Amino acid sequence: NLVAETSSSSSADAATSPLTHLVAGSIAGGLSRTVAAPLETVRVRLMTGATATGGSPSILAMLADISRREGVRALWKGNAAVVARFAPTKGLDFFTFNLYKRALSAVGVGPVRAGDENGGGDSRGGHPSTSRPSRGSVSVSAQRAVAGGLAGATSTALLYPLDNIATRLATSAATGAARVNGVRVVG
Repeated sequence: NLVAETSSSSSADAATSPLTHLVAGSIAGGLSRTVAAPLETVRVRLMTGATATGGSPSILAMLADISRREGVRALWKGNAAVVARFAPTKGLDFFTFNLYKRALSAVGVGPVRAGDENGGGDSRGGHPSTSRPSRGSVSVSAQRAVAGGLAGATSTALLYPLDNIATRLATSAATGAARVNGVRVVG
């Protein structure tokens, strides 16, 4: 019984550790961007006017045209840069969200729950098992909204320059070689 309690306790601690949130967010961000990469390539080319087809082509027509002209791999052109930007962004979002939420609770903004680091409360749906009233009666939703906004702002501020590189790589085939600060970037 003691072994079972210890192992379940340590797995619960691992599931809520900041490092686990950082890694889980990074993996989720990288996978989601890789799956959506072909649509992102089409979106960027439509936004920048870097389309090889005339008029206003459909998404499917552009996917087919890019595949035919440049090969299927071109649909993922620039994906490494997107993943390099987005995976850490999501990892930082997950990581800093919990840090900001704890910091807000520590200064009395929002409910403080015993043993609750994820804002979930009990295992039946996130209702608080124990909470104390907070200064100004800030709700859990408001606390999460503030923590989420701060987390998003933090990750965007730190990693935004990679978005510029990813956009240049995605449009390089249609507009010539991409350049970053005057240096030719090979996709």
